[in-house]
Amino acid sequence: MDVFAGASVGTARGPLSSPMGGRHAQLGEWSVMAHGSLSLNTRWDPAPRGEASTYFTNMIGASARRRAGAGWFELRAMASAEPAMGARGYSLLLQTGETADGINPLVDRQHPHDILMELSGSFRFEIDPDAWLFMYLAPVGSPALGPVPFMHRASGGENPVTPISHHFLDATHIAYGVATIGLYVDRRIQLEVSYFNAREPDQKRWVPEVPKPNSFSTRLTITPGRNWAIQGSFADLKEPEQLHPAIDLYRMTLSATHHRELSRGFWSTTLALGQNKRPETTMPLGEARARLPAPILNHYLNVGSLPPGADDSLLLLFERRTQSAVLLESALEWAQTTGFFRYESARKDELFPPTDLRHSELFTVRKLNVGLLRDFDLGGDLKLGLGGTASVHSVPGALQTEYGNRPISYMLFTRVKL
Repeated sequence: MDVFAGASVGTARGPLSSPMGGRHAQLGEWSVMAHGSLSLNTRWDPAPRGEASTYFTNMIGASARRRAGAGWFELRAMASAEPAMGARGYSLLLQTGETADGINPLVDRQHPHDILMELSGSFRFEIDPDAWLFMYLAPVGSPALGPVPFMHRASGGENPVTPISHHFLDATHIAYGVATIGLYVDRRIQLEVSYFNAREPDQKRWVPEVPKPNSFSTRLTITPGRNWAIQGSFADLKEPEQLHPAIDLYRMTLSATHHRELSRGFWSTTLALGQNKRPETTMPLGEARARLPAPILNHYLNVGSLPPGADDSLLLLFERRTQSAVLLESALEWAQTTGFFRYESARKDELFPPTDLRHSELFTVRKLNVGLLRDFDLGGDLKLGLGGTASVHSVPGALQTEYGNRPISYMLFTRVKL
């Protein structure tokens, strides 16, 4: 049994027929692989919420594996120079999550990746010709939660636009401190449990963080045939959001990916659902004043009425809340041309800054993104890609004065890929 077939970032597993990209070589007893991409992107997001921007996205990674007794030992590393674009990242309508300054949330913007995206070691031990135990340890890595991250799955990897459902499905793909144990049986079933740090990386993207695991997740992946991967996962996330300390989340995800090899390419599709459920949480006013950034604290205090003479023992209430998202994406590659689309619907908050009373109000927003990419061989396993995308956004009437009726964004990009 090829225990690496379908393996991806962390311990996530896609269809067995998924391509293992990059450049491969044999160095003594080590099988090594290197991969990477660099993309120059120009976006036009309509005013007043968006702006025109030109920026780089990039990553480079490597892995090395070898036999070790009755098993396999593997090392992985992945890095990005995206922090060079600045902590505010780039314009992306309807995107929310994380922060650029540790005080205010990012709204209609996508944050850059950290300089370190993965640094891990794993061991797979054969207990039977059709059964393997594995352990994955990572100062920075990806826990057993969600589908294969969007930039690494075939259905989304050619699309340079980050999903607005990212923080419902695969936002934990960079976690500082991950330990996973699991069992892989009969090329069909993988069950795993992770202990990891659920806290989102902070705004200091150039500086790796100290691993501090605090949360658990579990994931079941079933590959009923070479072309399918179905996963369900659940996590109890402790204080995942930097701007909302002491507030936990329960995250549930379900996804199915189909990947079919064609004579001159592939066709890959993913359907995914994610849900973030926040339990009712109370916090003494004194603790809230000490831990919450001032804009967030003032927002929640202004929503209600603060009794005169209120002391630090007064409880600040964060109500129970459920947010959800659905994603459907597909990519069809034929020869050197790839067409792709992604449809998303998300019920989310934080579409306004904390100074606005609507900051914590939930809205259902939708987005359809389509694009085309043409690759050209440069030699030496390098490809140059030229492409473009268009995104149509749908917002409820309450947001149309802010975004317009159906705002449309455009993007042109040039990519070099190994």
